[in-house]
Amino acid sequence: GIVAIGQGRFGFDGFSVVKGVMEIEPPMFVFCTAYSEHAVKAFEAEAIDYLVKPVEEDRLADALDRVRKRMTDKRGSEEIEKLKERYGRPEKVARNRKLKEGDFANINFEGSVDGEAHEGMKGEEFDLLLGSNQFIPGFEDQLIGVKGGEEKEVVVTFPEDYNAEELQGKEAVFKVTVNEVRERKPADFDQLLEFTGRADAEDLNEFVREQVGSAHKQKAQFVLKRQLLDKLQEAHKFDLPPSMVDSEFESIWSQIEKDIENDRLDEDDKGKSEDELKAEYRAIAERRVGLGLVLSEVTTSNSLQVTQEELNGALQREIARYPGQEQEVLKFFQQTPAAVQQITAPIMEEKAVDFILERASVSEKEVSVEELDEAASV
Repeated sequence: GIVAIGQGRFGFDGFSVVKGVMEIEPPMFVFCTAYSEHAVKAFEAEAIDYLVKPVEEDRLADALDRVRKRMTDKRGSEEIEKLKERYGRPEKVARNRKLKEGDFANINFEGSVDGEAHEGMKGEEFDLLLGSNQFIPGFEDQLIGVKGGEEKEVVVTFPEDYNAEELQGKEAVFKVTVNEVRERKPADFDQLLEFTGRADAEDLNEFVREQVGSAHKQKAQFVLKRQLLDKLQEAHKFDLPPSMVDSEFESIWSQIEKDIENDRLDEDDKGKSEDELKAEYRAIAERRVGLGLVLSEVTTSNSLQVTQEELNGALQREIARYPGQEQEVLKFFQQTPAAVQQITAPIMEEKAVDFILERASVSEKEVSVEELDEAASV
């Protein structure tokens, strides 16, 4: 947003306001006044520009362009700091330092269910990032506080929807040895250039601008898709098969019950009664079923298909979620057509949405980054 501050009004001046705000967080100011003699003082206060009344339209446009550029540069700097964190290297720390979230634990582990070992439940010299949720829920949490060289017995329960059917809902006991504790250190500027394959600061800034632009594009696509689905829901009113709605609701509610049990319920849902939650999630189930039927008709009537390349990509992404169990997960999908259908369904939905958008009348609207973030978070 833009704030206009009068000069010499109500017993204070704009410069005193700026000085106070600068002590909290440096903002971006454009001074606008009828007195040109304040220009030097304005720039000493780190103003982006200084406008003299009456303000010409071209000068105002130039000033706003400078603000936008400064905002873009600021976001670029923030993105570079994020990249430094992302490309940070794990470094060994003191052996007696306790593990905390965000650390890498180099571990040996061996698990069993009812005293029996199972494939994929044993590993050595495995680097586990605590907080990454690579392992079964609860596994990583129980390693927090353990020191290098110590052993820990970890007890977890496999999720009800775990890919290996014989382990679903079963309690497992893992004997874990923490070989080493490593802490991720942010990459320095030279390392960042090396990891991103960029030649210099200018090249890196261009890379960051592309990354930020890509992220904004993805958010815009997400908002556009949701708006399209809202329009489709409004335009297609029909009786839904009760059995399909019940099945979808039961699937959703089963996950909600697990979230309640494990204190993972969304903040927006906490404090609501069970009846309120059930009513909201049944409405979601009805929306999913209705839109699913509409999009299914689009794919069928227009002979849209998932290619083998798209299926392979979806399989690889799913397999990557279970490090150390790749062969077991692949075998599961090979033997379970319903599981394959589950990962291809989102691809078919995207194809149907893209098919409609290519033929729809879509108008563009320029919005700020903040407005885009707000629209995407609703």
